[in-house]
Amino acid sequence: MVKSIEQLLSGRYEYSVTPPAVTPDRIDAAVEEGKDLRGSFLVSSGDGQRLRGHGHVNNARIVLSHDRFTGKEFRVEFGIDTKGLRGGDQVEGEIILSLNAGEIHVPVHLTVSGGEAFSDAGAIRSLEEFASYARVDIREAYRMFSDGSLLPVVRARGDYVSALYRALSADPVTYQRLEEFLVASGVKEAIHFTADKNSEYFERLTESAQGVLRITKNTWGNVNLTVSTDEKYIALSQKHFVEDDFVGNTLDLTYVILYEELGDGIQRGTIRIDSDTDHLVLHITASRYTSVHSEERVLRKKAVAGICHDAIDF
Repeated sequence: MVKSIEQLLSGRYEYSVTPPAVTPDRIDAAVEEGKDLRGSFLVSSGDGQRLRGHGHVNNARIVLSHDRFTGKEFRVEFGIDTKGLRGGDQVEGEIILSLNAGEIHVPVHLTVSGGEAFSDAGAIRSLEEFASYARVDIREAYRMFSDGSLLPVVRARGDYVSALYRALSADPVTYQRLEEFLVASGVKEAIHFTADKNSEYFERLTESAQGVLRITKNTWGNVNLTVSTDEKYIALSQKHFVEDDFVGNTLDLTYVILYEELGDGIQRGTIRIDSDTDHLVLHITASRYTSVHSEERVLRKKAVAGICHDAIDF
């Protein structure tokens, strides 16, 4: 009390100000490469008095949502721009609040983590790990490929792979584009298909008959097989096949030779199996059973036709 009276008499009164409380009092954070950070901290009056003032920063990458503040308690919201930063880069700076209760300095330290992508199963640190993960969970790998989650790993691979990723991850993004990216990046073998035969014979049929073509693929990957034929007497069991249709690396393609659709004589047709990388053809030769008299009539007709042709030429 005596000190206060002396200060009043001398005209030099010293005010005692309780500094505001800041929670947290520093910002230490990490963010994945390619992503920005948003955060906030709370400022509370130390003595219940209303605070007023403004804020600024000393690093252009740190941006305040508002630069004017008032109230007994308020929240300071900020963002940190990481554009152009790579894994291992850091952002250092301060958020400075100039208030009627004094100046507050809040240190900011941000580390950009690079070279990692994060899946449902955890961190992925290389394209080789990503390819192994895609083999187990292709749908989650597709999500990472299409939404940009894979970017840190891609950038760590260099300019060629980055350019490849930009081209193949642009809309429309498909599973086949993911397949092409893995193959072109050198972390996966291209998928190819082979068949156990290229021709099949169905001679002198008395009823419809079934055939089977076994197709084998050399490795895992995106499967998109289309099966077609132009012949009415060839009925296909299925015209489109995907990865789940294979048992291991093999697929049995069944088809039926329709007896009622076979005409006279020997019929020749094809079944075509097309993928993004391969084109297979199965040649079909089929004929109906014909009695001896019917065969003789067919031969006579062919002989007469041949004679007429020779006469015309003559």
